Amino acid sequence: MLQPYKQELLERVAHLKHWVVREHVCQLLPRLDPLTAAKRRRALALIQGYLADRSSIVRACAVECLVHLSAPAGFANERARVITLVNASAAHGDTPALRARARKMQRLLTRAANKPARPSGQSG
Repeated sequence: MLQPYKQELLERVAHLKHWVVREHVCQLLPRLDPLTAAKRRRALALIQGYLADRSSIVRACAVECLVHLSAPAGFANERARVITLVNASAAHGDTPALRARARKMQRLLTRAANKPARPSGQSG
């Protein structure tokens, strides 16, 4: 449903400054599969910029979005940086909402790390 709008979302909508738009961009971007590696990296860089937004809601949503965008195989370097960000946000986030969302993402990351890898060729 979102696929026809992927390019416009990444190029135009995501650059709007209104906090409600940014919150929803954070919710939509991880659902834009499949993203090419280049587009996924561009989305990661874009959302990284949202971490400086005035809105604590946008910052909390950005943390969650970064976790989901860095999850696929081939993004280990990005995922390592996101894990560092999540841990720092959980310990020292500037609002209770950000700390709570980061703790939620820590649990998600822990579950993902403990999940046994599937043999090649199996889908879930």
